[in-house]
Amino acid sequence: MYRAFSKTNREATPGSIQTLRRLRDNGYRTAIITNGPTGSQIEKAKAIGVFDLVECLIASEEAGHPKPDVRIFQYAMQKLRANTKNVYMVGDSVKADVKGALDANITPILYSPSSNKSLEMFFGREVSVIRHFDQLPVILESPLDSSWE
Repeated sequence: MYRAFSKTNREATPGSIQTLRRLRDNGYRTAIITNGPTGSQIEKAKAIGVFDLVECLIASEEAGHPKPDVRIFQYAMQKLRANTKNVYMVGDSVKADVKGALDANITPILYSPSSNKSLEMFFGREVSVIRHFDQLPVILESPLDSSWE
């Protein structure tokens, strides 16, 4: 959801704030799963304005395992009391996000602004691809079960 150019120049990915608000308003629960130290990742999320739009931020330091290790995704699922049935992982890394999600039995969605495809094959599976975050609600179609339990 963010790009970190330097400590003083951080910005949200175009459309991500509006999309997070829309998803929240439609009953979706959202979280950030990120590699790195918890403190600096929270600082980044606050600086760009997404921290208060998600239920929680899970950093690899807290989880004890970095993406794509399946255990960070399992940790997130436990923390959120969720199961994989109604969970999606949206990320920009095929290796960390798509592979990790697939290994954890979570449906991945690749964010790739330069892609001209809406579907791609990764690791033998068809994966949805979005170029803009405003495409995400269309892919998800309807609100998820808000209980996640």
